Amino acid sequence: MVIETRDFGQVEIDDSKIMNFPDGIPGFETDHHFTLLAPLGDGIYPCWLQSVDNPGTCFIVYNPFDVVADYFLDEEQLLEELDVFEDTAVAVFVLSIIPEKYLDTTVNLRCPVVCNLNTLIAKQVIMSADYQVRARVFPEESGGA
Repeated sequence: MVIETRDFGQVEIDDSKIMNFPDGIPGFETDHHFTLLAPLGDGIYPCWLQSVDNPGTCFIVYNPFDVVADYFLDEEQLLEELDVFEDTAVAVFVLSIIPEKYLDTTVNLRCPVVCNLNTLIAKQVIMSADYQVRARVFPEESGGA
């Protein structure tokens, strides 16, 4: 399937890897189908979470475990919201804000996007853990500004 994207023009995607967001993403409730674009290579972040429904809706995402090694998902919450069990394969992404100065990029660790890879049902969840909404991806440079 070929889709129009915000940043890459037309891109061919595998339609069997389209994630379904039944409720959309908060603020983007009309977009229900997304795919993950990995222009740097599979498993190399950042990646682009691109809406299949609307070329203008796209989020640059990171793997939260690359930002915080001991990142913890509330398994009880995921079971309730996405039918995720201990042996369920999931993909977890965090949305980023990339300012003009790339090294000041932050991610929202409190509200990850979680996809049940068995059903391809996904949702942005609000974690009960005390994670930052704007956590730095890169360490602050010594010497300031």
